Amino acid sequence: MASYYETSPNLLDKKFRALRGKDPNAQLVYLYQLFCRHRNSEGLFLLPKPYVVADTAMRLEEVHRAFEALQEAQVIDYDVENEIILDRQALKFLQPRGPKQITGAVRVCIEQLPKTRLKAELLKLAYIYAKDFADAIVEADGALAHQALPDPGGHTPSIPLPNPTDRLRREELSAKQLRDKRREEPETQVSDSGFEAFKIAKQHLVDNLGAEVVQEVRR
Repeated sequence: MASYYETSPNLLDKKFRALRGKDPNAQLVYLYQLFCRHRNSEGLFLLPKPYVVADTAMRLEEVHRAFEALQEAQVIDYDVENEIILDRQALKFLQPRGPKQITGAVRVCIEQLPKTRLKAELLKLAYIYAKDFADAIVEADGALAHQALPDPGGHTPSIPLPNPTDRLRREELSAKQLRDKRREEPETQVSDSGFEAFKIAKQHLVDNLGAEVVQEVRR
């Protein structure tokens, strides 16, 4: 369990404010899942409802109603059988960035969690908000692409399966673009007027030094 996670004040948006009219405990439960110790940054994690009861002192029936209100508002999804929650807002505001974060996110959300339909839902959200993360999910479990966005015939995924070399090619292209940009940048040069001023000052110094040497010899 991480000691802290990043979050965004934008998570408390108009959808959060609208929860006030749906259930008196909906906002509390949403905030609980947002900051509880069971959570991860990508918003897909194990959260049995008795955990919520134990930490908030709400009755189980109240927790049930709050979860239903949150699902109706489409801010979360919940797999009752496996007791897994998906915060549908998480990737919208915070995405895993860089190979290390993406690898860790795949391990926590895909490899370590039991089988659940919410992995495919996470993949749908990732293709909207975190394309590199989505590619990494499909590389780890290609079957999720078929579950997430099947074609009308139900045979092949509408999500393109990434070529294993695609990410390497993108990195190579980025490096090449950086090298080309550096080549195009003009070298730092002294302007003509500045260079002329420098030559005059240098000559003046030499002339004065020479005069002082002559005077010293004459003495």
